[in-house]
Amino acid sequence: MQRLRILVPRWVSWPALIALFVFVGVPSSESHVADHPAIAQTNSQPTCPPPLINGRLGTGSSDYPSASGTQTGRLSRDGVASACAAPKACAVGVSTGLRAYDAYTFRNASATAACVTVTLTVPQQLGANYQANSYRNSFDPQNICANYLGDPGASSATLSTPLVYSHTVPAGETFVVVVHTTNVGEIGGAYQLKVEGLSNCSGNPQPQLSAALSKPEACVGAGSALNASFTVTNGSLNAQPVTATATLPPALLALAGSCTVSGGTCAIGNAGTVNFSGTLNGGQSVTVNYRVQIADGAAKDAELCVNTSAAFGSGAPVTTTACVTVTCEPLGAGAALPANYAGDGQRPGSVLIFPFFTSSGASPQSQNTRLSLTNLDPGRSALVHLFFVDGDTCLVADSFLCLTPQQTTSFLASDLDPGTTGFVVAVAVGDNGCPIHFNALIGDAAVKMTSGHKALLGAEAVPALAGGLPACAPGAVTAALKFDGISYAALPRVLAVSNLPSRADGNETLLVVDRIGGNLGTGVASSGSLAGLIFDDVENAQSLRLNLSCQYWNPSFPAGATSRPEGLIPAGRSGWAKFYGNNDDALLGVVINTNPNVSAQTGAFTQGRSLHKLSYTNSAVLTMPVSPPNC
Repeated sequence: MQRLRILVPRWVSWPALIALFVFVGVPSSESHVADHPAIAQTNSQPTCPPPLINGRLGTGSSDYPSASGTQTGRLSRDGVASACAAPKACAVGVSTGLRAYDAYTFRNASATAACVTVTLTVPQQLGANYQANSYRNSFDPQNICANYLGDPGASSATLSTPLVYSHTVPAGETFVVVVHTTNVGEIGGAYQLKVEGLSNCSGNPQPQLSAALSKPEACVGAGSALNASFTVTNGSLNAQPVTATATLPPALLALAGSCTVSGGTCAIGNAGTVNFSGTLNGGQSVTVNYRVQIADGAAKDAELCVNTSAAFGSGAPVTTTACVTVTCEPLGAGAALPANYAGDGQRPGSVLIFPFFTSSGASPQSQNTRLSLTNLDPGRSALVHLFFVDGDTCLVADSFLCLTPQQTTSFLASDLDPGTTGFVVAVAVGDNGCPIHFNALIGDAAVKMTSGHKALLGAEAVPALAGGLPACAPGAVTAALKFDGISYAALPRVLAVSNLPSRADGNETLLVVDRIGGNLGTGVASSGSLAGLIFDDVENAQSLRLNLSCQYWNPSFPAGATSRPEGLIPAGRSGWAKFYGNNDDALLGVVINTNPNVSAQTGAFTQGRSLHKLSYTNSAVLTMPVSPPNC
């Protein structure tokens, strides 16, 4: 494939959508932290304590994750236990000396504040005079009053009964319970710790749930593809079966095959739901990633929200919501065109097909084509991959064109592909070269020929359909443009020309028919022949046979296509014709008439237009190479 180069005066690069999602695994049962670090909650930390934590000072417990180290000083044993109804201020008893500690982090995962009761029991107090304190969010062993929540006002050696105190933990926040020695040098003694009052941990625990929708740097509008995700966490110590469902609004479509997860299973049942099921171990989190697309016709300023729910077994579900707002300006006032309306060179699309271009290397001033493309979008740049198909050999040359918002540009075929006659396919792509939904491209081709044929022909615009356009796989070198009414609008199968003037009146009619299919990287497909019927104005018909490679063009149609071309349409009369492939081929074409008597005869005209579409096929596919734009 030959690579051409187009230079456009100005260009703004296309923004990339990047999202990073992490699967968080099960933590080890014990971790060691060096002296003096702050202890903070991590996503893999279980939030629900077991009924009883059996620990040994300096090494923590195998019952629940912990961190161990040394702290500076200790709190005062003032004989007053903190309580939820009567919180007290932090008071330092001794400010010097390093003392061993174990720290346990918990979380109030409920939507309301929790009154938490902490009980510390030291079975053998000889050489094990211990205290317990609580901290909000994190514990700093160098500043034992920072983030203080409560303490029992005593140590195990001063009371024969267990040490008990309580404090309030705000909704959704973590807290740290620290067990430490009262006396410098004491370490290794056994203790039992009980933490009660977390409503999310009583009875049937509930999962923790979060969700996200990526917001691209450019505006969000019809066809915008976004990364979506939700994360489910089992904050208890025990394994739990979990199910989760993301429910999308009608204007937001889940893309089939885009759901991925590192544990369990996920599926997109239809464009409106994403389902997950699996079993999560204690402290385990799992993230479900999927892709969504803004539906065609989504109005500016509309807020589109994904509602996600998750539950353990048959327990009560928890819910969360992630939203995105449509911010792209519409292309114009009034209702948007239906995306599945293929139009006739009169609507915007994500793929433009210019059915005919020509140029002369020797006389470009008399035979040439001016190709024009316009990006209608007021907020987004357009990257366009251009493919120039040689109508004789079916070989393809390509180039890239980059347009800023609302920019238009024109270029001559003689500057890019001199001496070639064929058709052009223009595809809107992303910055990785993959085709994208971008129904904001229009174009036309001004054609002039040494034969006298000339016309301004609108490019056939093919819209992409939201929810159906497949994304390129990572590292893909090709992509399939499926004109199936799901990814892109379907293409015509049967074409017609509504008026064929008589050649006896000096008319010469150029007929062009293209077959759309094959591989734009190695050469488009060709069809053996076309069949058809030509009629005069009193309904007499004659069969047609057109030899077609990838493009048929005949400057003197119907000569060469029927056994009686001259007598079929007499002078002063006209006819019409229709064409179709022997297979389920997708066809496009134009007709251009020239008459040398246009200035002398009232009924003589020179003009051209696209062929009429009588029926469609949903089987057409064009394979295109994928490479990043070079502009």
